[in-house]
Amino acid sequence: MGLNFTLCIYQTTFLDILPKQKMTKVLAEVCLTACNYFYICIMSEVMESSNNGLRLAIYNSHWYNLCRPARQHVVMFLQRSQTPSHIRTFGGTVVLGYTHFTRVLRLEYNVVNFLKLKSIR
Repeated sequence: MGLNFTLCIYQTTFLDILPKQKMTKVLAEVCLTACNYFYICIMSEVMESSNNGLRLAIYNSHWYNLCRPARQHVVMFLQRSQTPSHIRTFGGTVVLGYTHFTRVLRLEYNVVNFLKLKSIR
């Protein structure tokens, strides 16, 4: 996704030599790619927030007053909900979220500037 986003942004450096119709298509492609990537990162944050809210609600619901089988199920659910539920990529090494999105934007900006400098020389 990051490489796709980089290539879309890099195309915008040549907008001055493109015809109007092609320029509009390139800008729409960049905007839609950025929105898609940002949406995925937001959904990752929403999932984590919902998981935390659900875990706190169950923990504060006097679950210890339930019958034994129900308590066992609640305890098992609480144990499973302790792990973060962010969307992860590359085998769990990259966690998608707001901070990841801003890091990717900074990286994209640096890569595009580097490629633009290389094309000038």
